[in-house]
Amino acid sequence: MPPSASIRGTNPSRLRYDDLDGATITFALRDASFDATASAADFALLGAPLGVSIESVAIQSPNLATLSLRYLGPVLTTRHAFAVRILPSAVEGALAAPIDSRDRVRVKPDPDPWSAPILAMYLLAFGIAGLLAAVSQWSDVRALTDNDPETVAALRPNILLGLDWQVGGEELLLIFVASIGVFFGCLAGLRTAATYVGRDRFDDRWWLWYLIRPLVGAGVAIGTVWILRAALLGEGSNLPDLNTFGVASIAAVSGLFSRTLIDGLRGLAEGRRPDGD
Repeated sequence: MPPSASIRGTNPSRLRYDDLDGATITFALRDASFDATASAADFALLGAPLGVSIESVAIQSPNLATLSLRYLGPVLTTRHAFAVRILPSAVEGALAAPIDSRDRVRVKPDPDPWSAPILAMYLLAFGIAGLLAAVSQWSDVRALTDNDPETVAALRPNILLGLDWQVGGEELLLIFVASIGVFFGCLAGLRTAATYVGRDRFDDRWWLWYLIRPLVGAGVAIGTVWILRAALLGEGSNLPDLNTFGVASIAAVSGLFSRTLIDGLRGLAEGRRPDGD
């Protein structure tokens, strides 16, 4: 087999432009051996950002080497992926052509320092709005599910985010479930953002995911409650047949674990798909 090379790792493990100067790349050579006298001139970087160069090389074993990088360029806002090229002079014996690493070293730009706080404030605002909406509807939903005759016959105007709404029982339940889904969907988004910021892996290219997180939480909560209501209680189920705490719990879990529920429902649908469909 012809010789091949692969990247074993970098230090730091996640490279940003601020980390390039002094960073190291460890790579392995297969079906060939490094020349113990190889120097930085025997290696090259393919597709590296302008200003990146090889400062030194350390041959750790016949099949393992480490490059030290030097970076004098600016802090860029674009991503780069580059390969390591091993020239024939770095390998013992006769080598007809250079060897390029099969994988790439990836360099990410630093995220906008304001993107995470802005997204967090957005999710926090929507989460508080969802919580206030759910709390404002709680007493009426309880009255509906407890089969209060006066409430079932005619609901009083409901205060939702400062607006007066005259809604029926089913519409009120829909608003209640959606509000809980929004609140817990925002909590899930905040938890994800905090985790990635803490691990220094936050990527502001995912801003759209955070933007639609409240809507996804509300939609999955409504869909899950509808599906379970139809499956467990049947088409003719009435509001008094429902348990308010049960509905709220389902909506909360749906908002928190929207992706898990969507994947589960997709798998269920695919498992029941007729052959040949």
